Amino acid sequence: MTSEQRSSLVLAFARVLYVNGQATEQTVAAAEQLGRILGLRAKVMPRWGELQLRSDDENGRVISEVAADPTGVDMDRVASAAQAIEELGAGRLAPDAAAEAIAATSRAPPASTWLFALAAGAGAVGLSVIFGVEHPVPAVLIFVSAAAGAILRRGVTRVSENVFLQPFCAALVAGVIGALAAVGLMATQNDGRVIHFESDGADWYDLTGCLDVNEIRAHGVNEILVLNTGETLTAGIVDVGKRLRPNYRQGKVVLYVAKNEAPHWQAVRVT
Repeated sequence: MTSEQRSSLVLAFARVLYVNGQATEQTVAAAEQLGRILGLRAKVMPRWGELQLRSDDENGRVISEVAADPTGVDMDRVASAAQAIEELGAGRLAPDAAAEAIAATSRAPPASTWLFALAAGAGAVGLSVIFGVEHPVPAVLIFVSAAAGAILRRGVTRVSENVFLQPFCAALVAGVIGALAAVGLMATQNDGRVIHFESDGADWYDLTGCLDVNEIRAHGVNEILVLNTGETLTAGIVDVGKRLRPNYRQGKVVLYVAKNEAPHWQAVRVT
């Protein structure tokens, strides 16, 4: 292969890695490794929208560039390209065959829509669990929202190549579903945590630390319930932490507590 052909091969591999989700540093390192395998001193300079390659050998210097938008993620393509580089380095793959292999990899179809939607939904549910979701109903709603957004994104790609339109449409779907969920919770009087309640004019942000049960109820909290047993707490001291944050359950403002060091109780965060 000529210097130009070897440079084009390095650039083709770098582009496949760059536009399909490989980290920029790893893309540059892989391109330099491939250049050494092919007898080139290659340096890839990535920019948004293009890749530029400068390669040197005994015949001189070659500078080339190719359009490359790093907006996609297809780790199957990345893995195939990395495997081809390893086989080139081990001598199991000829440069001409590598050129054909990377061309085929760049044209490989993406994951099926159902698999993409399943992965998006599962990932969203996983993140929700990390951030505190404990109940199955909101987890199912999050899964449906993310999966619907993924399906819509695939549909949008058929009519537009705008890289911002896909996430905008997915975010719009999630926002609409979230708004409908909020309306449903309010309609059933089972909304989330209460952050402000105009009862006696007091600011709940000023209610911190250890407070008497009667004082908490005087500020608009209807019930104080023991989380594990559902028992109503009628007397005692509750540590509300940095601020008072009860929940809205069955049309009532409810603060959940758990047993702390006697005689105190600890306010519990319930999502």
